[in-house]
Amino acid sequence: MRAGLLNEPVTLLRAETEQTAYRSQLVRWVKAFDTKARVRNAGSSMTLANSEEFYGVHAVFTVRIYHKITPTMRIRWRGRDYRILGLDPNRQTMELVIKTELVNE
Repeated sequence: MRAGLLNEPVTLLRAETEQTAYRSQLVRWVKAFDTKARVRNAGSSMTLANSEEFYGVHAVFTVRIYHKITPTMRIRWRGRDYRILGLDPNRQTMELVIKTELVNE
């Protein structure tokens, strides 16, 4: 992979859970690390759930393979969070392809 293709700054987030005063679980997303990535738009789709239209946005992020990224992390890019759907490592090109969808919370 050419280094010039990794031109978008992204932040990887990991989940931290804590208990509230009423013993419920609260999940906070905290910064794990920053890196550069190649970002491609993988399209969007419209679904109907509970009488509500939802427009899913999908993106593909490509980073270096040496990053310790797990499927439970999230990616923050341009102020929006993306949920990781799949990780596809490629040892020949030393890249990790991450398929994601926009989080709708």
